[in-house]
Amino acid sequence: MTNLNYRKKSYRKVAMLKNNNFIETFIPSVGLFSRFIITNLLLLIVPTYLISFMLIILSYQESYFLIPVVILLAFISLVVLLMILIGEFGVKRLCINNQEIYLVCELLGVRFLVPFTIRSRQDIIRIERNQDAWNRYFLTIWAGRQKYEIFTDDLHFFSVTNPELDWLAQELSNWLDLPISNHN
Repeated sequence: MTNLNYRKKSYRKVAMLKNNNFIETFIPSVGLFSRFIITNLLLLIVPTYLISFMLIILSYQESYFLIPVVILLAFISLVVLLMILIGEFGVKRLCINNQEIYLVCELLGVRFLVPFTIRSRQDIIRIERNQDAWNRYFLTIWAGRQKYEIFTDDLHFFSVTNPELDWLAQELSNWLDLPISNHN
């Protein structure tokens, strides 16, 4: 039987499951009333109205050249709708075990391995806590040339707060036995 530690602070939305053999970080989606979701909802409204308007025009005229435009706008609407579903119901999981590191996204209970994210654990060379030009912080785990990033920017699907970022950086640093590099 393995010793399994589950840590979640009461004010944190990020959870971590770890023992000596693996560490798994769960980052939930940003939520319905975040800036990310509201922006995407606005992006969804415009193509929907354009599609409706063009369908009305198509019903009165024989304007077949509008059909590809309607198909394109319908595709854009589906993509934005998928983004909203991910932003509301998605979970990002950063998994590190004794052999590898990889990312998994979960949407409505269905797990998807993020392509091209599986790397050997021995490839992990450093953990960085960075700040960009707009004073947004992010955590980067480097495994060779592959980087795994966790953002505090609320215009991403899976963002965390600054205290959560500090907590994650410390927990990952302790578990991987790597120092945290600060680059501002």
